Formats: sequence, structure tokens, C-alpha cells
Amino acid sequence: MSALKPKESMSSFDLATVVRELRDIIVGCRIDNIYQISPLTFLLAVHPKITLLIEIGRRLHLTRYVTEKPKRPSQFCMLLRKLLRRGIIERVEMPGFERVIILSVASKGVSYKLMFELFGKGNLIVLDSEDMILYASSYRKMRDRDLVRGEAFRLPPPRGQDPAQISRQDLEELKAIKGDIVRALPRCLAIGGRYSEEILNRANIEKKTFANSLKSDELDRIYNETKNLASALSTPKPHIVVHVDGRFLDVLPFPLTIYRDYSLKEYPTFNEAADDYFTTMSFEEKKGDVQGQMFQRAEVQRRILDQQMKSLVDFERVSKEKRHIGNIIYSHVRELELLSRFILNASKTRKSNDERFSEVKKRESKILSIDFLKSIDFERGRYTVELEDLLFDLNFRKSVYENASTNYGDAKKAQEKIDGVKDSMSQTKKKMKMLEQLDVQTESDLEQPMRERKRRWFEKFRWTHSHDGFLILGGRDASSNELLIKRHTNQDDVVFHADTVGAPFVIIKTEGKTPSEQTINEAAICAVSYSSAWRSEYTSMDAYWVTPKQVSKTAPAGEYLTRGAFMIYGRKNYLRNVPLQISIGILQVNDNWIIVGGPPSAITSQTKYSVTLTPGRMKSGRLAKELRRILANKAPITFRKTLLKLPLEEIQRFIPAGGGEIDSR
Repeated sequence: MSALKPKESMSSFDLATVVRELRDIIVGCRIDNIYQISPLTFLLAVHPKITLLIEIGRRLHLTRYVTEKPKRPSQFCMLLRKLLRRGIIERVEMPGFERVIILSVASKGVSYKLMFELFGKGNLIVLDSEDMILYASSYRKMRDRDLVRGEAFRLPPPRGQDPAQISRQDLEELKAIKGDIVRALPRCLAIGGRYSEEILNRANIEKKTFANSLKSDELDRIYNETKNLASALSTPKPHIVVHVDGRFLDVLPFPLTIYRDYSLKEYPTFNEAADDYFTTMSFEEKKGDVQGQMFQRAEVQRRILDQQMKSLVDFERVSKEKRHIGNIIYSHVRELELLSRFILNASKTRKSNDERFSEVKKRESKILSIDFLKSIDFERGRYTVELEDLLFDLNFRKSVYENASTNYGDAKKAQEKIDGVKDSMSQTKKKMKMLEQLDVQTESDLEQPMRERKRRWFEKFRWTHSHDGFLILGGRDASSNELLIKRHTNQDDVVFHADTVGAPFVIIKTEGKTPSEQTINEAAICAVSYSSAWRSEYTSMDAYWVTPKQVSKTAPAGEYLTRGAFMIYGRKNYLRNVPLQISIGILQVNDNWIIVGGPPSAITSQTKYSVTLTPGRMKSGRLAKELRRILANKAPITFRKTLLKLPLEEIQRFIPAGGGEIDSR
């Protein structure tokens, strides 16, 4: 089993399990938005707070991980949004046992089908109510079908039969297939090689057995185990198979015997298991790509350094040798001067080269009593001598001193090249060190996949905690105003309202305790700051508080209360000139950073990283970007990159309607 590679794409068993779960989760839900993350990856934001991830050709499942969305949608994504946004998902289907998922969507009175092909190169195809192709992520003409706009859509030819529908007689076809049974079985059934191996393992049949040699009882066992696998889909036990070294190896809807020696990480749903598995695998692939690129760049520098080392050795050898030759020449000036003269005179005679050489050798021996000369090249004007166990050439047309000078000059040039090579080597080593640091930094910059933070029940309202821990809630709109007062206000809570129209109700959840005067003031700040007074750029506004008993949905005779509106009966407890100001900060909870907002005194008691806003005209989006930048710079540098990726919408949730400006005081 060590030879098994990690799963790269979903099997038909996986997709069948996903479809079963999706039917209970997204059917009847509205598509809020569509995003194209990459050429092959799409996100469907489904109400309420459900995200369906589709990587065509590979996987389809719900995801809880934060995915960075492009700032501008692609043209294809805009077409999808135009047709399907706010559409209702009516059905989720998987035709046969093929790796094709169909989402039927009713949008603007028209029925559409979203076809996700999760095999091969994959495709996303939009069909109209007549199954005609409207749009596709990739148009193709193939041997068995054409994916062309305006033509009728046809499913790809089936790979094999549905394991749940196959009969014992159907398996007789295996006898007509040549080759091993482990390869033949997927040609008969719409399953992959891993499930083929599992069936054979359960049936106790050697996978190398020839298909055409199968006996009747062996086919019986294959049939029974195929049916057992298919029936296992009705009682899923989702899990991830974990290798002994901690790596993920597979994600499965039910256990397989081929993985009996591996540990299993169990999940309540297959969507959750697939989400963890493929998100982790995608991160590891991205990490591997980065490491591969860095390795290639480092390898180039290593090759350059090796070449520079060889050049350095060569230049050092030349420099040393040439300098030594110059020294030798000066040590034997007299002999070499006479030898050069003998050769030059011989070169002027009409004798053959051999005769000339013999004549020079005789004179060298007779007059100089030496044996330096080894050869003469009269055409090139050079001769070779051996002195102090070193062979070298001299020019007999130049003086001995000129020959010495030439060698010293060559030694100097070699030394200059040595200096240049050393400088180049120093630069190469610096580049290699920078690449090593960059490799470590790049790997650390690759942020681990983060799950979307699960919102607490009260986060659908405006919320904050007072300086002493009281939960303060406020309505965001008429509907949440209504919900807040009717369902989440207890008799011992305190209800606030700004003394103006167009303001939310704000409550202090007392839990039976008496809030301090400062908490009362902080709730009042929330009431006025999130009122229409902010947009009107008031600096202060009166507010009042009452008990829940004084708040009623019963209107005076002849009057009508709209959604979110209530009557206040009895005495109002006023707070005068309450300042309009909201602080927004960042708070680390466990390993995550969250955005908090509310009255300055409340936020500064929770975190030292905060910024205060006052009414102003800077738009919410621009203001959120500036707040994120300032907060990231205030926090420790190790968290800066993480904080700069905080979703702007999380910050905007705390900015009052109408924008604002940063208080520079």
C-alpha cells in the first residue's frame, strides 16, 4: 500500500455522497452570489451562509475555509451572475454513476441547469430549460459529442455501469476482456482503480488474475462485494486516511479494507472531510510549487558558482605558472639569450628544420654545456625549453627580457581575472543566501488555510461588550430591530433609543445584574452613533433609556406601526449631549484575529489596537481599507500580513451608515 498516491480528484462514490448531503442542505436555498476564483475554481455563495466550492475536473463540496475572492469578476462569472444570482436551487442530481453534478436553478421565472463535469479537464456548462447550451467555461468539439453554444447538451458516454444497478449477468462481460482483472473491472463498472482493488481484496481474488480466466464462483464474489460497496453509501462513515508520516492519503465516504493499516480521521459529514482533505492538498501543492521554483533558482546559482570555482582554479594556476616562468627566465638570462641568438641565426639558413634543430642543439651543448631546448617551431618563431622541471615556450624573435615581461603580463591579467571571479563569486553567494532567506520567508508567507469564523448568535445585530463585560446589542435595520425587541429582550434588560427618527433600538443584556453608569453611557453612544444623526454629521445627540415593559407594538387607536417601529409608554430617562463616536479595533481570540467595534471606552478596555471614528464623508469602503492599514501597523509586525488580509466587510460591519472620518486626536 505504500505505493498508493494521494487522491487527486473525487470518485463517483465521493460525489454520490456529496449529492446526498447537498440535497438536505442547499435545495430550496437562494444563490446570493457567484465567484470565479481561478480558471477552474468557482464559489457559489448560498443563503444562508453556505459556500459551495467547485473545482471543475476535480472536486465539488461545501467549504468552511476563507477563500480570497478576485476584486473584479471575470466575464464568464458576470454571465453566471446575470442568469443565476438570487435564483433558487430546486434539485441536485448525479446522472447514473458518472462524475457529473447537475444543479437545477429557477431564476427570474426561467429554469436553468448548471452542469459540473468533474472528470478529465472538467467543464461548467449552463443549459436552458430545453437543455440547450447557453454558456460553458470551455467550448469543445469531441469525437463523441460537441460542447458548442446553441446546441443540445449530451452527457459523455458512460464509463461503465452503475454498481448499484449492475446484475450478475452483466459481469459475464469481464470474460471477454483481455488483461488483469484489476484493470478490466473499471471498464465494466463506473469505478476507479482504487475501488476495483477494494472489490477484489474483499472478494479474495488476486488482482493480477486474468479477467478471461475468472471462474463462476469468483464472479459471484465480485458481484456480491460490488453490491456491498454500493449499499455502503446509505450508511456513510466519512473520514480521511492519514499516512504514517501525517500526510493525507485519501478521503472516503466509508472505510476500505485496503487502508486497514492506516489511521483514520473521522468527520460528521463527507462534505467536511472533503473540505479539509482537498484544502490541505491544494495548500501543499501550492507550497510544493513555490519550493520547486525556489529550488530551480538556487540550482542555477549553484551551477554558476561551480563554474566560477573552476575558472578561479584555472586562473590561479595560470597566474602562478606565468609568474614562475618569468622568474625562471630572469634566472637564466645569459643562457637563454645565447640560445635565442643561435635559433634566430639558424632560422635564416636554407637548411631543413631538422638540420637547423640539430645545429642549434650542437651549439647549445658545445658552447653553453646545457640541455634546455626541446623543440623549435621556426614558422611560429617559438621554441620550447625545459627549466626547473617546467616546459614553456619563448619567442626567439623577441629578447629574453621581452619574453619575461610577456609572462609577467599574462600573470597580471590572470590575477585581474581572479579578482573579478572572486567578486562574482561573492555576488553569487549573496544571491544564494538571499534565495535561502527568501525560501524560508516565502514558505512562511504561505498562510495556512483558515476556516471562516463561526459567528455567534448575536453577531447578526450590531454588537459590542461594555468596559465591564455587558453585552450591548443594536438593530441593523427594521427587521433586526423587530427581532431584537421581540425575541432577544428580557424583562431585566435596558432599552435605549436616540432622540431622533431613523435610529435603531439598543439593549443592554443585563443577565439580572445592574449595569454601571459607564455601561449606560456606552449603550447610549451606540444608540446615537448608529442613528441617522451620524449621516447628518452631528457631533452629539440626546438619547434615552426605558425598561422593556415600556416598549409596545400596540399603536394608538387609528395609527399603524411599521416593521421595526415600537411605541414607548411612560417616563423616558434622558442622557444629554451623548457624543457620536465609534472605535474599531482588532482582538486576538485563540489563534484568530477578530474585528471589534463600539464606544471608545469599551473598545480600549478590550484591546490596545484601535482607531476612533467620528461622523464624516469618507466612504465606508475607503475608510475600511485605511482602518485595516492603520490597525495592521499598530499590531506586532509578525501579524501584519495576516491582518492586512482581514475581510473589509468585517470592518464595514462596525462603520455607521454614511461613512465617517478617522479621529486624529
